Amino acid sequence: IDYFRRPFYQRCLIRFSTRWADANILVSKNEYEAMTREWGYKNLLYSPHGVYTEKYTPSILPRGDFFFSICWLQKTNVYRKCLYESIEAFKILLPCYPDLQFWVAGQKGDAWDELQQFIVEEKVDLYQKCFCYIQPSRYEGFGLAIAEALSCGTPVITTSAGELGNVVGDAGIILESIEPQEIANKMEQLILGKISVAELSER
Repeated sequence: IDYFRRPFYQRCLIRFSTRWADANILVSKNEYEAMTREWGYKNLLYSPHGVYTEKYTPSILPRGDFFFSICWLQKTNVYRKCLYESIEAFKILLPCYPDLQFWVAGQKGDAWDELQQFIVEEKVDLYQKCFCYIQPSRYEGFGLAIAEALSCGTPVITTSAGELGNVVGDAGIILESIEPQEIANKMEQLILGKISVAELSER
């Protein structure tokens, strides 16, 4: 959850602890710049996440015909990563594309039962095989799963929330909103070839 949506007492604790810490290590360039600019902190270090590119690599095999997402299946996390909206987008397209599939990988949480039909357990292999990775988050401190998908040459549909704009750059599809119809439109543009999967993969 981002800072401004936290309870008041948590925001006070964050301000106090970060102010008096010897150093604060941030994985988000946006947060680093905001804390430097708005709070005037001098004890900040920027160290973004990395991806093990010897493991997360493109596959020489052809891509599958399924869309894919990773999400810890806790209801608050499912909400933040807009998984319900992605599922609704999938349902919008299903009448026109009855063979379309949407797979989700994620650790069990209190949303497991209602999402179980979408769940798979593999990860790297699915990054490499899926047609597109979908994660239209409301907020991300970094977006490591998206970076992993990009490292596998996988087209990504996401938002510019938090650090995602810096992580994705021009290598993915940035949504204008998290409305299911907007997500479905971008999915369909990929299906119809209006957005080139090959070009995105090369970036």
